[in-house]
Amino acid sequence: MKNSIYEIQLRPTVVADLDTLFEFQLDHEARHLAAFTSKDSTDKKAYLAKYTRLLADPTINN
Repeated sequence: MKNSIYEIQLRPTVVADLDTLFEFQLDHEARHLAAFTSKDSTDKKAYLAKYTRLLADPTINN
């Protein structure tokens, strides 16, 4: 089997990432392990509003 090398690059979160990140936070096990969760994890409108606001704030590193 050929060895594979993966390259990982970190970049700032952008609004276009929010749909994918919303899906990640719906995972039951991940929510169980998270320190802070929303009251209704299925409320996509509230999730997008919150994180769009946070991404627009230059004092927050997300």
